[in-house]
Amino acid sequence: MTASRNAPSNDITADRPKIKGADAVHLACACFAGAEVFMTRNFRDFSPGDVYKGVLLSMPFEFGGEGIFPASDIG
Repeated sequence: MTASRNAPSNDITADRPKIKGADAVHLACACFAGAEVFMTRNFRDFSPGDVYKGVLLSMPFEFGGEGIFPASDIG
């Protein structure tokens, strides 16, 4: 990330101190790109279902898991 893009990740860390480093950079990129959903397994630092600057934080779907294509729908 360039210096001009690094500032939003610093803002994220200031707003939410648990989100720092690469996690803050990834979320800043998602915000900058206009993403609607940011999928992560890191819910130690993120809260599932939370929204940050219009970006929904969500768990990724797994084939056969809860959500898309649940095991009960797979023959």
